[in-house]
Amino acid sequence: MLATKQSTSSCAAIIKPTAKSPPNSSHLYISFIAIFISIVISSLITLVGPFTSSTVYYGTQMIPHPSDAGVDLLIKNDNSYAIVLDGGSTGTRVHIFSFTSQIAGKTRRIFLENETFLSITPGLSSFAGNSSHAAHSLQPLLGKALATVPDHKALDTSIILKATAGLRLIPKLSADNILKSVREKLESTPYRVNANSVSILDDRDEGLYAWYTVNFLLSKLHDIKTSIVTLDLGGGSTQITFATNNTETLVRSPAGYIVKEDIEGEPEYIYTHSYLG
Repeated sequence: MLATKQSTSSCAAIIKPTAKSPPNSSHLYISFIAIFISIVISSLITLVGPFTSSTVYYGTQMIPHPSDAGVDLLIKNDNSYAIVLDGGSTGTRVHIFSFTSQIAGKTRRIFLENETFLSITPGLSSFAGNSSHAAHSLQPLLGKALATVPDHKALDTSIILKATAGLRLIPKLSADNILKSVREKLESTPYRVNANSVSILDDRDEGLYAWYTVNFLLSKLHDIKTSIVTLDLGGGSTQITFATNNTETLVRSPAGYIVKEDIEGEPEYIYTHSYLG
């Protein structure tokens, strides 16, 4: 997936809550969006090379802030935070996101205000023979999180680690031991660690998250006909994902390649497939 570094102020998407939408007022919803965004940024890192120092990125302003657009919205001034650790095949990255929300009637806008990034090498799969070292390797990333998220926000901030192709390719027992060690490490932090916070990301979901991320940033989720195709070129796998209503594509695609998603209350069909190697 081709992308460029942006340096403007914020990005946003309109979210219209429905019975099938993610919870629109919980820390889990913020984490859900944060995972989408981290997949895209990780792809960019793979294409342009690893960074070894902290870098702050700002999203693109897709919908003007109410102060710029003259929109009368109920503004929640207090930022929400989410911490996503991306366990890739070539390294582990932390993405620390801050969001604000504006609500007008039944419409909620989520604005990505800021993202702080730090990368380390090697990847978690390199510690297949010593899982405790895998957990210890995360210390610089957790230190960055502690320095970024305000102390009074820690208990309301979720921390998530999603591993991709690197851990998929090693023996299951080794991968499970690494994930167990990492979970114990994250549970020692002041952040929220839920039952599914530490896991290997399904290759299908990896493609879907990349697609959601790009279309979230471009404000395309409310009009799927204009949505963007994503090609996510990772270190150990590649995913291609796009929305389709083409009958031939729906009929001829192999089993498991078409996913039915409910987006803003409407059923949409998404083609996604992951290729290892």
